[in-house]
Amino acid sequence: MATKDTFQGWARPVDISIPVIGDIAAKVADHTFVYCTNQNSYFKCFSDGNIHDKEAVLCVTSTGKKAFCKADKYRCGIPGFPDTAGLVYAVTGVCHQAANRFMYATETYLSYPTGKSRPHGYLASCMHFGTWGADFPVFLAALYAQAYTRCMFAHMGHTDTQGLSPDSLEYKLLDYYQMQHVTGNNPAHPVADELEITIRHILGIDEPEELKQTHGRILNEIKNALAEYSLTATPDGEPSVRLPADDVRQLVMRINKFSLEMQNEVKKVLGDEAFIQLNGDENFYLPVNPEIALNILGK
Repeated sequence: MATKDTFQGWARPVDISIPVIGDIAAKVADHTFVYCTNQNSYFKCFSDGNIHDKEAVLCVTSTGKKAFCKADKYRCGIPGFPDTAGLVYAVTGVCHQAANRFMYATETYLSYPTGKSRPHGYLASCMHFGTWGADFPVFLAALYAQAYTRCMFAHMGHTDTQGLSPDSLEYKLLDYYQMQHVTGNNPAHPVADELEITIRHILGIDEPEELKQTHGRILNEIKNALAEYSLTATPDGEPSVRLPADDVRQLVMRINKFSLEMQNEVKKVLGDEAFIQLNGDENFYLPVNPEIALNILGK
């Protein structure tokens, strides 16, 4: 009988000095990590985590057959930074996306909740990197497919919505990616499409065109910023190049500044109440931790 594992997604606040960016007050997003209860094992998602930390908060729980076996095979840690799930920090995702990739190993495919009080900064990171990372289809085709085959002796050629309610946000997001796989589409900005789906799910309205255009422009700006430094995604989570410290600081500042611009635009276009429904509170957050980025991307 296949082993059934229980995964818990946790969040904790990040205690670092907050860089000043423009005239918008912001906080650093929460760190997220995953704990497998029956294996007493952590997926630390670039940093560290402890469920016994008095400030740690449980955000989501999911179970699945051989979930630990699968997730354990795509930890992809790099020296000093464990459990990246194949993400390049600040390029294809941050700890939120890594945690969701590990949660994906459960058969219910639950991810961290959108519009809740924790984790702080979840909306900000998802608007830049998506729920499971900016290169989610690559992750599915490479890392997850191999892990699934080795653990389950079968292979899903695309995302699977089995076990999810059709009314859930996860179902709608995964159905979107499944359709891209089936039809062979290559949309310009899947992350922007995710936001459109999320707005329709949570607010029950269509995303205003001006917000779509702003989101597309900002994602292009981030893509161009990464290209300036020749930073690209790699399957194992290692950065394609390592940069001088000043360049890393400048890049992170630009990415976080774009994030604040997008959060401010969502609040301006949709209104304060709608922003809180999507974000969980009225605050703005910086999705990229400058200290982690400096240690991973720096020479």
